[in-house]
Amino acid sequence: MEGNSSPASPVVYVLISEPFFWDKVESTLSALGRLAFQPDWEGDVLAQLQARDSLAIVIDLENDQVNAIELLRAYLGSGKLECSAVLAFASHEKQELLDEARELGALAIARSTFAASLVKILQELCDATPGNGGQAEAS
Repeated sequence: MEGNSSPASPVVYVLISEPFFWDKVESTLSALGRLAFQPDWEGDVLAQLQARDSLAIVIDLENDQVNAIELLRAYLGSGKLECSAVLAFASHEKQELLDEARELGALAIARSTFAASLVKILQELCDATPGNGGQAEAS
């Protein structure tokens, strides 16, 4: 499900396994001129993320393919997270997951907010710069 580019091209990691949200995010990123990268869930996801530079990460904290918090924690430990804006989302009922993602430096929002403002949020995420800590502002 990865777009065509050279392995060195910066991408937006899309750690979403749910087809509905993947399709929405991928098409929005494409319209914004960004390449979406979804890992091979059967492989070493962390190694796949570390193999490429990224502009941003969009992660479903309730993704059943990976432990999203542990993956973010490991990625942060690699030093790569500092140059990537991170957007995490989960159901408003999963406040603990959202809080953990915020503690790791992600912009963590409720799934309903993500769905309702997808284009605006992804545009702000892609426009985030490393100089602001890699965090986009949600309105």
